[in-house]
Amino acid sequence: MKRFFILASAAIVALASCAKTEVVYKDAPQEIAFKQVTNVMTKATTETLTTDIDMGVFAWTSEAPSQNYFGSAKKFAADGTIWKANPAQYYPLQTALDFACYAPYSGLLEWSYDNGTQTLVSPAIDDVKAIDVLYGERIYADCGTTSAAVPVLFKHALAKVTVKVQSNVPGTITVNSVTLTDICTGGKVTVDYDSDSWKSTVWSDKAGAADYVWTKADSFNLSDTAQEFGPSINFVPGDSQNPVGQTSFEVSYTMNSVTMTASVDLTGIWEMGKHYTYTLNAKLNEITFDPEVEVMETVTPEAIAL
Repeated sequence: MKRFFILASAAIVALASCAKTEVVYKDAPQEIAFKQVTNVMTKATTETLTTDIDMGVFAWTSEAPSQNYFGSAKKFAADGTIWKANPAQYYPLQTALDFACYAPYSGLLEWSYDNGTQTLVSPAIDDVKAIDVLYGERIYADCGTTSAAVPVLFKHALAKVTVKVQSNVPGTITVNSVTLTDICTGGKVTVDYDSDSWKSTVWSDKAGAADYVWTKADSFNLSDTAQEFGPSINFVPGDSQNPVGQTSFEVSYTMNSVTMTASVDLTGIWEMGKHYTYTLNAKLNEITFDPEVEVMETVTPEAIAL
């Protein structure tokens, strides 16, 4: 009997807050800069966003009547430990600013922001598997003319899956591929910062469900220790309005020169901002026998006259 056992772990996103900056009059304008942290997949911790990811920023004046200060979103890139625009952007002398932030910034991922309804909307994204779509966990309001970088906490709009494989008898079985069935890898995300509930983040215009296949790399050697079978992927999960159930894995494997398939059904709901690590354990049971021989029944016929 060949059995696949699966272990799943999902780490819950961490929340953090950023204090407002104080508005102080300066004789000369101060450059606008941001210090980024993004919620990672371990409880109650954060990390600095990697420096190869740029962020997009919308800016509006805080006082009524509010004015669009940047026009479209400005690109801010890493400069040491803080993120700045090029050319540099500066605060008004006596007016605070409100910021809406997202990442990554690119010509294909330019979001829109409606200050009247406090909604941040992404464009349609065709393939999110290798993109960590991030949005600021709130509007950073009343930021003023100080030299301090505004701390921004990014949240993940996607879910992530990592697959690990192991076997108790690695020399006997070869895992050829692992398929995650019926996942969505495209859509448009809307963040409603004016929501009465938790900051509402909803995916719409979703791409049709499709399978994703990890295939065995030449360098992969199955062992009795769990190893990543391929790169992690991002996908569109469920949200508060449209929960999405976890699907299943299809595992192609070869034993005794025969290729077969094992199926693993998953349970629960996929949620954004969570990293699911599944360990597929190909636990082999050796074929053994415990033979017995039926005792022959003794038959004694009547004596035969010669």
